[in-house]
Amino acid sequence: MSYVYAAVIGILIGISIFGLKTGVGCGFSTVKKKDVLILANGYFLISVILGSLVEMVDQSYLEKISNLGMTLHVFIALLLIAAGVYTQKKWNCGHDVSKKTFLVISVPCPVCLTALFVSCMILASTLEVSGWKVGILVGLVFFISVISSTFVFRKMKRTPEDLGTAM
Repeated sequence: MSYVYAAVIGILIGISIFGLKTGVGCGFSTVKKKDVLILANGYFLISVILGSLVEMVDQSYLEKISNLGMTLHVFIALLLIAAGVYTQKKWNCGHDVSKKTFLVISVPCPVCLTALFVSCMILASTLEVSGWKVGILVGLVFFISVISSTFVFRKMKRTPEDLGTAM
């Protein structure tokens, strides 16, 4: 397998994992199927937009973007812990707040958006394809990953308490 194929497959698997994270949030919550479709379509649209922006941004900015990563990861980790504890406590008291708290794990965070952008940038330069085409590819992988993982997690018959644990 050549370097190009390995890089493309690795990046698309990484995007699938982001979709899986979103699928956990949607699958373990009591959010409606329509809302899952809206979220998956939103990720698709964001991917196409970010892919289109790839050609406008100089690759030298990648270092500056990556330097912000650790700070954002710490902030998001703390937010996930707080939302998880809140979801579990409310569920144990008989209140389902998962229709709101699933957003913490499912809505695009700055880290995920940055990863999407960097993935589009690397794929566009590796494949020598225009950014919007790469954005469509990334968006499709993300969309399919969100929908399929949500379906799988829903089949597991998990409760919002499990959503809190996952966060």
